[in-house]
Amino acid sequence: MKTDPIDLSKFKPFDSVYLVSPDGRVYDTRSNKLVTPKLNENGFLSFSLEHRLDVHVYIHHAVANLFLEVPDFLRYCRRDVRHKDGCITNNHVSNLEFIVYTGNKLHRDDSHS
Repeated sequence: MKTDPIDLSKFKPFDSVYLVSPDGRVYDTRSNKLVTPKLNENGFLSFSLEHRLDVHVYIHHAVANLFLEVPDFLRYCRRDVRHKDGCITNNHVSNLEFIVYTGNKLHRDDSHS
């Protein structure tokens, strides 16, 4: 079964091997295939850098860092990425925002009470 070619025009380079799309898909340029993300123990989607197996990348962090502008007030402080709709597997750029690191912990605590 032949699959349709992947339109890479909206993907941005994450590193020398991987490309990431605004909707959270990850493409491996060596194998010319989409990467199958892994669901970690906390429910977040991630992928391993094949050339550095010890490095696991959260897809929402990759998408946010490639496609969102960091607000000035967050440039020099520890920040995190929040899923606006609370669905931590929805890694589309429109669902992500940078927030102060502690704010995300507070948001998670509020949404789980």
